[in-house]
Amino acid sequence: MHTALFTPVCLAQPSPAPQKVSVHLVSSPLSELMQTLSKQTRLAWKCHRDLPNLRITAIAQDMPVQTFRDRLAETLHLSWKQETNPDKTLVTGYTLYKSPRNIQEEQSLLDKGEEALRQRLDLAIRAAFWSKKEREQQLDPQSQLVLNLQNPQFEASFRFLGQLSLLQREQMLNGQDTLAPYDDSAKTPLQATLKDLLESMRWDANSPTTARFHRDGSYGDAGVLIEIKEARGGTSGFRIPLLQRKDIYSPEEAKRSKEEYRSARKPFYLDKEIADEKFDKVLEQIAEATGANIISESYHDYAPFPLSVRRGETTLEKLFDAIMFNHRFWRKRGNVYLIQNEYWFIERRFQVDVALIRRMKDTLKKRGLTLEEWGEVGKLSVEQWMALQTLKIGEFDMMQFYHPLLAFYGELTESQRRNLFEPQGLSVQHLSSPDTHRLEKWANSLKGLIPNLDKYPKDAYRVKATVEEGTTRFQLVVLVEDVERLIAEQIMFTAPKVRTEKPTFAKNRLPMSTE
Repeated sequence: MHTALFTPVCLAQPSPAPQKVSVHLVSSPLSELMQTLSKQTRLAWKCHRDLPNLRITAIAQDMPVQTFRDRLAETLHLSWKQETNPDKTLVTGYTLYKSPRNIQEEQSLLDKGEEALRQRLDLAIRAAFWSKKEREQQLDPQSQLVLNLQNPQFEASFRFLGQLSLLQREQMLNGQDTLAPYDDSAKTPLQATLKDLLESMRWDANSPTTARFHRDGSYGDAGVLIEIKEARGGTSGFRIPLLQRKDIYSPEEAKRSKEEYRSARKPFYLDKEIADEKFDKVLEQIAEATGANIISESYHDYAPFPLSVRRGETTLEKLFDAIMFNHRFWRKRGNVYLIQNEYWFIERRFQVDVALIRRMKDTLKKRGLTLEEWGEVGKLSVEQWMALQTLKIGEFDMMQFYHPLLAFYGELTESQRRNLFEPQGLSVQHLSSPDTHRLEKWANSLKGLIPNLDKYPKDAYRVKATVEEGTTRFQLVVLVEDVERLIAEQIMFTAPKVRTEKPTFAKNRLPMSTE
């Protein structure tokens, strides 16, 4: 583990300024911690704007400022830089930020997981064409890959992926869908492997069928998701797990020194039970009961059952070991306990802005979310969206079907949203390239086929929305010879804050096409 160190600079310090700080914050945004430090030291403490969603639990009493500063940076894998007055003679504050070394450390860990995924998929594809004897000789019999290849559907899927070009495979790994319509008349290796896949699924290959392959997961928890769609509506699919974090990264806790263990083994009597389902609340109770100084990065999760530590004689080592879950581990630096996560470089990508969480909690206590509020949530990544599920503020897994639609709606400007509800709708011609990509992903999530928006002029395509009795109907249509064709449609059981005038549609609308 790299430790972010503070490098002292010989500058005059403002006087008087307290040399110690006391902090008691539980699962709070970094901005609140900076405000606390600023008040106590009469210096300007800030965190860089690219760290908006990080949260911290920090409980410390009369700790030297530099000790707190160093331990915080180490916990978060970040660095400090001093801020000075214009003539550089006086330190005016400190800014927490990602130094080039911090960025390199984080990116190298992410790259390690990404490279492992590509190597695992490449090996799976090659092994799918090996004989049974070759597999026995070259593969670990206890590996996930061997289990995958024992599944006829998985094996057929790997064989299909082996027929794709390297460019197509790379596009899939980069998040683009790989679509393959089945054509029994085309005698190609790709169609042969697709036929094997359909037969392994006992799928009727005589009707028009399309296979959709796309990447599922990232950074060390990844696989391939396969979906088979029939033109008349039938759908089936499965996920092939390829990689888990534990396959790539070695446990950080193994790096703890013997001295760290020894200094945490002083016995004492715990005179009350400690219990809570929220990890950070348990840390707070431990700090209050023992006087321990604790700094911990806070994540969006809770225990599946209340974490509990009984009364009686114990040690801090036993207390911390009893509550570590979700790949957390503890370390001791001087008189400060640092709580970290083995996969911090992954977990912090799922963090959601605390202000948004608080607004949602307050709103959901009173009512459901409006369309605008859902649109704000739609801006989150799928991983962030599902992280909200762990906060017990709503059943977001039940709403995941709407995420592609809300991802499109959430990024529209106010002017675009107004046009969306006008009778003529919002022209695709007026969408940016990222907006158009999100629109295609939404239509694709419903129909399993990426709409060809280049078939007609861009101004022939419209996105429309109508409101009726608390629901909003979204439609992607194309106007061909004054006839409106419906490409995709989805209804959400929510409405905008202001009820809009219902737009009128052309009467001669054709059935859904596969544009």
